[in-house]
Amino acid sequence: MKKPGDKVLITYRGTCAQDATFLDERGPENPLEVTLGSGGVFPPIESALYDMVEGETRQVAVPAKYGFGEADAQAVRSFPLIAMPRWQQIEAGSYIEIESDRAALPAVAFVQSIDHDVIVLDFNHPYAGKDLAYEVTLESAVEAATSTQPGLRQ
Repeated sequence: MKKPGDKVLITYRGTCAQDATFLDERGPENPLEVTLGSGGVFPPIESALYDMVEGETRQVAVPAKYGFGEADAQAVRSFPLIAMPRWQQIEAGSYIEIESDRAALPAVAFVQSIDHDVIVLDFNHPYAGKDLAYEVTLESAVEAATSTQPGLRQ
């Protein structure tokens, strides 16, 4: 049985459960190394890895709350259209970057609508509120070293 601190190599293919939209994948040529207990993958995937055996493939459901979170209505905001940068091509249904003095990186927002002088932006992650489906294969597992420091008595 694997334990926190053990390292595993996995391959996977992730899709949106509602419409099978492709999210991400890692194949055998580029497996993902995961240290169990570190939070490096979504919790349902990590839970499955603890009792998988090398070479095993599982279908893992990731409910929205364990994936990119639930959609937050407070993350949908209206702004005066004049406040948007003139250099950016802005169309409903596209994504734009918004720079802020309070954040080191620009925020990405989905343009829900543009109506006269008002633009409605959704700052939720594109997959917030959506359940995910992953096909995960455990390629290999290595137990964490249980080392002792020289000179210390057990």
